[in-house]
Amino acid sequence: MNFKLYGVMDKSTDKLVSNITNPRHKYWEKRGAAENAVSRYNSRYKYDGRQLEVVEIECSIKPLNDELKAFESSMRDATKEEREFINDYLDNISVTIGVDFHDKLDKSNRGLRSTLGVYDDAMTDNSNREYIIVCNRHEAMFPTCLLFWGCKTKDKELRRSFGGYTTNINKCERYSLEELQEENLKIPFYNGENEYDFKQMDDVIIKIEDLLNFSWLKTMTVAYKS
Repeated sequence: MNFKLYGVMDKSTDKLVSNITNPRHKYWEKRGAAENAVSRYNSRYKYDGRQLEVVEIECSIKPLNDELKAFESSMRDATKEEREFINDYLDNISVTIGVDFHDKLDKSNRGLRSTLGVYDDAMTDNSNREYIIVCNRHEAMFPTCLLFWGCKTKDKELRRSFGGYTTNINKCERYSLEELQEENLKIPFYNGENEYDFKQMDDVIIKIEDLLNFSWLKTMTVAYKS
């Protein structure tokens, strides 16, 4: 089966770009959508010197070749011994963070926040950057983990990060209300939804304070050493 996708190329580098939209897109199914993305970017950043053009990409879907089929058929579930080995390895390289989000958390309990290094760390740079964006459209590598937008930047940086995802709340981007309004994102703000309704939203903007107060929120009990 053959089909077409559309990308945006920077003519000065002859490379496809993916950082002209929030969240990032490298391909579009329709030419008009790609052209609109370029138009919006050019109107916002008129003098950054990039020479962008929409390019057509010919794509085709082919059956797996014999080598890939053989590899696929050789895949199997891990044995009990292999699972035990992996579990022992993880125990050796990880440390507990000692947090159970099912514990009741009131606003005066800063111990949980300090243990996570979330609340105090998030407010260190700028107390106005109190929002994060949760992504429910994609699944994290580890089941039940939340995905967060972006990579944390410093206050002095000119642009906030709206690309990529992380399960580490300490490393995701923080936004001020003004920065979110300037981006004009079509993403709803958290408004007291329950667990089911919250997870039905593709993306949601929420204060870190509100997220930490969720009674149903769970967190992994291991954190890998760097």
